[in-house]
Amino acid sequence: MNSAVIKIQLDTDVCVAGDPVRFTCLLHNTEVFTAQSLVVHFVMADTTAIGSHNFSNSNEGASQSTTMSNTTTIQSIPLWRSKSPAGTLLHAKPRLFHGLFVVPIDAQPSAILKNFSSSSIKYSLIAELTQAAGTASAQLLRKSTPVVVVRPLPATNPPLVLDPLPKDFAHFDVDVGLVLDQTVYATGTPLALDVRVTNSDTRDIKCLRISLDERHNGVFLTEHAITTKIASADVNAIIRAGETSRVHVALVPKTVKNDIVPSAMTGSCQVEHFVTIQAVPNTVFGATPTFRVPITLVGPQLT
Repeated sequence: MNSAVIKIQLDTDVCVAGDPVRFTCLLHNTEVFTAQSLVVHFVMADTTAIGSHNFSNSNEGASQSTTMSNTTTIQSIPLWRSKSPAGTLLHAKPRLFHGLFVVPIDAQPSAILKNFSSSSIKYSLIAELTQAAGTASAQLLRKSTPVVVVRPLPATNPPLVLDPLPKDFAHFDVDVGLVLDQTVYATGTPLALDVRVTNSDTRDIKCLRISLDERHNGVFLTEHAITTKIASADVNAIIRAGETSRVHVALVPKTVKNDIVPSAMTGSCQVEHFVTIQAVPNTVFGATPTFRVPITLVGPQLT
């Protein structure tokens, strides 16, 4: 079947979780052959490649890496099947087949992480054309087409109110409340924050450091976790002991400098986002009280 060509064309560039997606499959053979079926599979591949480095004590400087991969067939769409067990003779000509698949409502978004533990969530449509079973020269013609899956913003997206924020420290008596203008954000959009700080300690707070952080693979591969700041803002205002202060901050993602990956959670690829608030004490020694609030980013990956 080297003389046959398969092409798949989707009716959209981006597939949204929960939506049906129509596609067209072109089968064009220039020679006559006997075929059994044409099936298209909607597939997700969840992959992590950990490390790829040279060891100085090796004579050959060999590169070592470990790859973990899990491929799942979400849906199989039969486009054509022969009525005869012996197959059907297909004469040389182009043929068009139309199909539809549904992206699961809870599908994780397409994502590619480029760091020491390179991970990815990738989707594809795989068309398979097979000859009849038992044919001596049975072959399989396969064509794979990438599919980009995104999670949409929810229909209702109210403000997120967390006041006070939970804390896991006792060395500094400070309480922080946070109000976000949305519950879920699209990748690359600014975040509007309303931050309330109550300083019940005997020491002053000299400034607030607020950031939007992205952490890769910090759940199951903690030793390879990488955290980057994709937006930050410093509030240089002293909050005296016993005082309460309220500040309004806008976090604007630095899309030019950093990739922004949508929030995702699979066995091989985890992308978490946090709003981090640090109340920096006006002292030389001592740890900085830190509050972290997990948030969700949806939409396409920005590079």
